[in-house]
Amino acid sequence: MLATGDYGKTWAAAEVPLARGEAAGVFTLAVPEIRTARADGETPVPAGWLPVMALGGDLDRREEVVAGNAAVSLDGGRTWKPASPAPIDGAVYGSAAGGTGANRWVVAVAPPGAAYTGDMGESWTVLPGVSAWAVEFAPGGRVGWAAGGGGRIWRIER
Repeated sequence: MLATGDYGKTWAAAEVPLARGEAAGVFTLAVPEIRTARADGETPVPAGWLPVMALGGDLDRREEVVAGNAAVSLDGGRTWKPASPAPIDGAVYGSAAGGTGANRWVVAVAPPGAAYTGDMGESWTVLPGVSAWAVEFAPGGRVGWAAGGGGRIWRIER
């Protein structure tokens, strides 16, 4: 993973503790919305970083939850620590951060299933019946949508 704190002027490599292999690694990042725009239209980098979650897994291990499928950074991606695995077999394909402030949460999706965490991967709750490839939240993070095979769309709100 490469991280920058100065809008791309400099970059630093960081190890992410996710599954490794030919078909394994980081597949998606859940980055929270930063709502700190100033009156002049500029958006400053916040003094403290919001948590970022990296999710992935191993496409070759589709029949099991991969232990290394989630990690969290509290410093803008400079360092990462393992999170408890999202309860999704194989690999997480898509993720999105929703909510604001203390109500922030992350949704992880893949064809075998979906789950969400309200504590940056310390615990997960399965979203029954959701089999999606991608997920995203509308501005403000209150409502999101997951998209899956056959043109299916799920509305997600907490």
